Amino acid sequence: MASWWSGTGGAVTGLGAELHQGSQPGIGALEMEMLDDLESLRFEYGIPEEERYWLYLQGRYRGLMIKGCAHAAFFCKMCYALSKLLQELPRTIHPRTVSFDAAAMEEEKLTVGIIGCGHLGKQLTNVLLKVVPVPVENLQISTRRPDSLVELRKQGVRCVYDNAAVASWAKVLFLCCLPAQLPNICLEIQSKLEKSCTVYSFVSAIPLPRLKSLLNHTNILRPQYQFVEEFDNIWGENEEVPSALHDTTIIRGTCPYNSLGGVILNVKWIEGLCYALINICTARSVFHSQVLKLLNKLLLPVHLESCMTDPASCPKFQLTDFMNKSYVRNLYHKRVSLCSPAVLELTLRPGWLQTQRSACLCLPSARIKGLQHHCSGPFPWFDLTTVQTKETPFSQHISATRSLQDHISLVYCESFDLTISEDELPYISTVIQPLEDEE
Repeated sequence: MASWWSGTGGAVTGLGAELHQGSQPGIGALEMEMLDDLESLRFEYGIPEEERYWLYLQGRYRGLMIKGCAHAAFFCKMCYALSKLLQELPRTIHPRTVSFDAAAMEEEKLTVGIIGCGHLGKQLTNVLLKVVPVPVENLQISTRRPDSLVELRKQGVRCVYDNAAVASWAKVLFLCCLPAQLPNICLEIQSKLEKSCTVYSFVSAIPLPRLKSLLNHTNILRPQYQFVEEFDNIWGENEEVPSALHDTTIIRGTCPYNSLGGVILNVKWIEGLCYALINICTARSVFHSQVLKLLNKLLLPVHLESCMTDPASCPKFQLTDFMNKSYVRNLYHKRVSLCSPAVLELTLRPGWLQTQRSACLCLPSARIKGLQHHCSGPFPWFDLTTVQTKETPFSQHISATRSLQDHISLVYCESFDLTISEDELPYISTVIQPLEDEE
């Protein structure tokens, strides 16, 4: 086998040299296609028949890779779309002063960092560049071997070995490292993270409460996946992930409410995504009424046919979808009016986003029975680790609202340029409950 590989390698190298010197074009591609069809080059060649049962793990691994990258891409697409909408809003610097200057525009720009660039990190980088797409100047990578990322550097991506610098620069930070490396990385970056930076972790072995403690940070998203025993392997074999995400069957398989392909996303990730978008707005002191309009534009821009015949069935985000009386109590740990000085002091303590004391931090109480004042302001700052592990008002709302699930499926597919009919909408009748993370 070793000598066969050596001979083939020499033949391919020789053919490549001839093509470089101007020999007949197209022969190299034909030769490679012939090699692709050879059974002896397949992954499973040489595996005893009694052990081939385990080959399903290969499809599961590839499905997990594609689905994870697709969901990260969707999150970045939503963040980019939101940043553009925020740039269109007047930026209030003072009650009587509005600024549209270049510095404000620069602040709204979404910057993406990746720590760790092994197989997953490289696939994710290519997906972000080709599918979102993230401009190369808005993407930075920190890895122990930046010199090995030749192709990415040629494209203009900044590749360094400086975790702290990338973390302090990024507004969205992906963690693609090994679990054993994570504690040291967290130690390096925890003091560099901006409060509004969304940390998106692919390190599944580290539960959210532990990651929150290591980073001293609450704005963390971590998708969780489960597997079904029997599934159709729709994920292909050797195709790169960006190319795979042009396949309509694969896009349907990555849809949040679809079990096609055997990899199922825990739907608490959708809640985390929505609250993360709210936090982005809160960091810019956008009033809650405007935030709800932005969420409707982002997540509910396309509609079902039934929305035309029955407009009342078409979902629109309301304040009570994200906040209610009991959730407010738990959020602030005290039964006080959100407009009171006590709450202002709570929200200005370490760990909460600081805003001007003159700005009211409460939410209008017209729709939240039991709150005393009628005033407007930004949403409070949400702990995303709690959102993904505990029940929220949005948990109850989305699990009980089939039309909202359908609309999110629609916008997800549309973001990958796939238009689906109402009959094609995926649905998991029993919403997967959050996986309990333990310290």
